[in-house]
Amino acid sequence: MNNKIFALVDCNNFYASCERVFNPKLEGKPIVVLSNNDGCIIARSNEAKALGIPMGAPFFKYKQLINRNNVHVFSSNYTFYGDMSARVMTSLRSLVDEIEIYSIDEAFLDISSFAYCDLEETAKEIKNLIKQWTGIPVSIGIGSSKTLAKIANRQAKKYTTENVFDIRNLEVKKDILRDLPLEEIWGISTRWGRRLRKIGIETAQDLVEANPRHVRKTISIVGERIHYELNGLSCIGIEEVKNKKNIISSKSFGKKVSHVQELEEAVSNYTARACEKLRQQNSRAQGLYVFLRTSPHIEKDKQYSNGMSAHFSIPTSNTSKIIKEAKRLTNKLFLPGYEYQKIGVMLLNISDAKNEQGSLLDSENYSKSDTVMKSLDAVNKQFGSGALMLGAQGIQKNWRMRADRKSGAYTTNLKDLEERIGNITIGYTREKKSIQAKDLNAHGPMTVLLKDAIRPNITQTLENNPAIIHGGPFANIAHGCNSVIATKAGLKLADYVVTEAGFGADLGAEKFLDIKCRKSDLKPSCVVIVATI
Repeated sequence: MNNKIFALVDCNNFYASCERVFNPKLEGKPIVVLSNNDGCIIARSNEAKALGIPMGAPFFKYKQLINRNNVHVFSSNYTFYGDMSARVMTSLRSLVDEIEIYSIDEAFLDISSFAYCDLEETAKEIKNLIKQWTGIPVSIGIGSSKTLAKIANRQAKKYTTENVFDIRNLEVKKDILRDLPLEEIWGISTRWGRRLRKIGIETAQDLVEANPRHVRKTISIVGERIHYELNGLSCIGIEEVKNKKNIISSKSFGKKVSHVQELEEAVSNYTARACEKLRQQNSRAQGLYVFLRTSPHIEKDKQYSNGMSAHFSIPTSNTSKIIKEAKRLTNKLFLPGYEYQKIGVMLLNISDAKNEQGSLLDSENYSKSDTVMKSLDAVNKQFGSGALMLGAQGIQKNWRMRADRKSGAYTTNLKDLEERIGNITIGYTREKKSIQAKDLNAHGPMTVLLKDAIRPNITQTLENNPAIIHGGPFANIAHGCNSVIATKAGLKLADYVVTEAGFGADLGAEKFLDIKCRKSDLKPSCVVIVATI
């Protein structure tokens, strides 16, 4: 696996960056994102980090500092963040063939086929395209192994203005590894770091120069692989995302719950979400586990925690069937007189939906069930999560997780998008009062027009073909042409690029052929002239 080249693409302050995409006024402002029930700080922009707000800190402890410095605070919006992540990953996949999604905001790319290019410039182009297509800024580290790419990404984030770093130069690599603590290496834990120090290995460079057999004996074969990876020998290739063997869906309640009806509602909602994930990976489950507990921080005699499992005779992905069983287990777990804080479900014994398994005791019409579930998922994908749901999931949901500062799910929920569009200022009265789209009742039709354009991540035609729109100095709707950047980007991404030069041979065509093409050395292979007789 020598001669491999990897890039690690990491979204910068991902949750904070997502919040900025639909609210550009937040650019340069401090932002924090809170955990479930607005408890702890789980994400910070660089500006918030500079104020000394630590990761994982309880929100109430830093509320005064946050208010004093006008920090923008958001409740976590995982549906929105997940969709933005999918857009970033889809964009990367359109640029590079081999990609491994490592986390919600990180992906490894195998860029060995780009070896003939200036890789730093190529990485800068990728970074700029991702920002242009999704609005998310990224950092890119380049190395001859995934471990080195991870270290290079750290350098790109902390020590460069371009957010791109190539660590393949031997002297540059040596200088960086000499000052890099062991625990900063991908895969080295604090415990392993202590073990390595006992045999005289203090830094990453020491690990590079160590005897691989001693490393293996001291920690494990994984440590030996890390040694080789740091030496530029790739031992860990691009891995395909594997289907999960278990799927968990659980959240703490926004308030204490003491009635079984509310618990049934909650478990039905969490089960529906778990089933949706199950179908997304084209799987079925043959087991179910439901767990229920009170707060672990109250008096012992008021605490309660328990769980129960059930087995399906044949694997299923039918939400209705699994909810029915989850409610039965909830009723068995419930004890009156307690104030419950959390309930959750886990789908077990997951198998590929292609492997149908029969039973003498039970049967399921997979064709009918899959059609119904596919329709359910399609509606929720089109109109937003929860647009269509089972009656067991309830309406009021007073138990639901607290999220008082949650932003809209503009990319997945049409109602949120409509509200955002309605607030667009389109002009002013003579009294200098702003006129918004909703004042003209235009926000509904505008949302319908944008309904398909918000997916997947780049502008597209009504036939769902990707289109790049980047206006240059002559970008006029009647007689302009797009920019040189847009045309050249299109040429790199596709075999053929179609661009319109605007109406009128004496306007758009002359600007395109006499100025744009000559100045940028573009040579059209074909010109289509449309004439009205």
